[in-house]
Amino acid sequence: MPRPDPRIALLLLAWWWMQAVHELGHVLAAVGLDRHVSGVDWLPWGLSFTQIEPLPAPAPVVWAGLLCGAALPMFIWGLVRWRWPGQAHWWRFFAGFCLSANGAYALGGSLSPMGDVGDLLALGVPAWQPGVLGTLLLIGGLALWHGQGPQFASITPAQSRRLWLLAAATAGLMVLLHLVIAPR
Repeated sequence: MPRPDPRIALLLLAWWWMQAVHELGHVLAAVGLDRHVSGVDWLPWGLSFTQIEPLPAPAPVVWAGLLCGAALPMFIWGLVRWRWPGQAHWWRFFAGFCLSANGAYALGGSLSPMGDVGDLLALGVPAWQPGVLGTLLLIGGLALWHGQGPQFASITPAQSRRLWLLAAATAGLMVLLHLVIAPR
């Protein structure tokens, strides 16, 4: 029986952890601005969401998801590149994924208001601001991915097992955290 392609696990992990760093930005900004975080919904089968009270959340809290969702993975990639260069391609892929995903989210929201960008527009932020940020993040993410194909063309069986184990552990963690801190 053929083994499932480990790149599927890599994409699942990138998607789930991208949502985690995005929501972490909202949480940190909310706490820093003395807002109450009543829950974070981070499930494997849906889109993540942070419930902040009182509503509406101030613009810095909304911006923080996009900014942390891009900056933290870049920081991690830089740290790994410096300390463990042999593992840097995994984190470069993740950073590129986060920049591309947050960029597409911001750009899409500036063209058709939804999600965080819809909240920003309702708070009076001009649509061009998330549009420009989204464009820059998307270009940056694609630039990070450029030339990485050969590094992921042949994933060893040991790497494949680790990716699938990490994907399963991440999904379990998401469900557990949902039970503990999901919005009520």
